[in-house]
Amino acid sequence: MMALLLVLASGGALAGENRLHWVEVELRGPLEEVCFDCGHDGATRLRARLAPGEELEVLVPLPLRDPVVNGDPSLRPRPRIQVLGAGRVILGALVPDSAQARFERLPPGLRARSRPPVGPGGAHARAPELLLVVAAFLLARSRSRLFLVAGSSLACILVFVLASRRIPGSAAYRVVEIDVESPAWFEVEASAGTLSLPRERLEVEPAHATVQFELELRAGEVRGIARSPGSRLYGILLGTGAIPTRGRNDGRDFEGAWSRDADGGWRDHGAWKRGVPLPEASPARILPPGWLLAGLPPGRGVFLGVTEDGSWVRVTGF
Repeated sequence: MMALLLVLASGGALAGENRLHWVEVELRGPLEEVCFDCGHDGATRLRARLAPGEELEVLVPLPLRDPVVNGDPSLRPRPRIQVLGAGRVILGALVPDSAQARFERLPPGLRARSRPPVGPGGAHARAPELLLVVAAFLLARSRSRLFLVAGSSLACILVFVLASRRIPGSAAYRVVEIDVESPAWFEVEASAGTLSLPRERLEVEPAHATVQFELELRAGEVRGIARSPGSRLYGILLGTGAIPTRGRNDGRDFEGAWSRDADGGWRDHGAWKRGVPLPEASPARILPPGWLLAGLPPGRGVFLGVTEDGSWVRVTGF
């Protein structure tokens, strides 16, 4: 219960369902653009400029919540296809989700790690908006109280509209999740509203959100972005390879490194370069962000490291 409260307090979401499902598609030119409308789940819009007579087979992602019904892999319901051009689009079979199978083979505790708490920024008024409020107040001073209230109200509305156009995009978070007892790990890139594709897995919070894939076909490969305004997007890549241990850092350079013993005490190791053992530590005076500390299993060693570009590595069983 305490772990769950920590996750909720820190804003980290729990692992959700996959919204990235690939299907085989045959394209025949002439073709400019094709849209796969998946109803409330969203849509995939693919720009694919094909000349007359040109044919191409590609894999295209769809943002479906549940592409398999009762174990039937025939992709139901099928998306509605809209074609820009005189060509033809043939929707093929759903590609077996090997990434999902590999993800499910990871330890349950590793899969359930809290996701980074990304979110949109707020509106910020700057000098032009503040001057507008002052000007409206001065102009209304010589008028009746009704003019004062009306002018001030209008100024506040204009301030909000202008300031809202300056809402900063949220910073993207990237964290590598590792458990020393698993040969595989995964990396999560989290962002609010938009996220680059392709990935091997895409989680969306809230789960029922509509997602749009805006893609372009270049050199036979599909690239683009996932867009879902007001939602949190988590793109996941699976990997294997060297992981940091106390005896040697075979991963990457860390600008900051922290460890937690099985007894629960955190220690600050400072910078940790590749190819050397973990530096001596002192009791941690400054801890990493709370969402990284939330939901970690008790009684196991933990490592947290941050790289120069702001990416995090979180290791259990350290």
